[in-house]
Amino acid sequence: MLGAIGEAPDKKRVALAHFIFNISAGVLALGLLQPLTWLVSMVAATLNDVVKIALFHTLFNLMGVVVWYPFIGLLERMLKRTFKKELLQVTKWIHNVPVTVPDMAIDALKNEVTALSQRVEEFALFAIDISPPKAYEAGLSVDKLLEAPVKHFDIAFDQLYTNIRLHEGEIYRHIILLSPHCPQPEQ
Repeated sequence: MLGAIGEAPDKKRVALAHFIFNISAGVLALGLLQPLTWLVSMVAATLNDVVKIALFHTLFNLMGVVVWYPFIGLLERMLKRTFKKELLQVTKWIHNVPVTVPDMAIDALKNEVTALSQRVEEFALFAIDISPPKAYEAGLSVDKLLEAPVKHFDIAFDQLYTNIRLHEGEIYRHIILLSPHCPQPEQ
């Protein structure tokens, strides 16, 4: 549960489902502790204690699966309502153009690659403490930019990097979806 704090909705759903499963199976196992321990001792009477613990744990999990199996759909709907997926739009052009229109999709792809390139450039400039708008001013050489007083930016680099990677992934996904619709060059 602690590992899911502040994470994506999918991670929160998995953590809560795991917690609910273990608590409910634990309560059930506690209620059936005497019959379960008897069953384990009868089945594994000649085996060592480690194997008996493993068998008990296996029975515990199997019991949880049997109890929860009919309610998987209900649990899924409840978890999806509890933790809604946040839609992060990292693309500007390709999500608006169908891949079934290759000419438009390729133009959108070119624009998207240019936008990603600019994002990467801005990330690199921030990483060396240079403001991107200042870097884009006409006539400033690299030497002049590097001589400027250092100003540390309060930026979440991990989030910027994550957005760059998401953007890159969406571009790759678009290329994969687009490729069957593009005419192949003759050899």
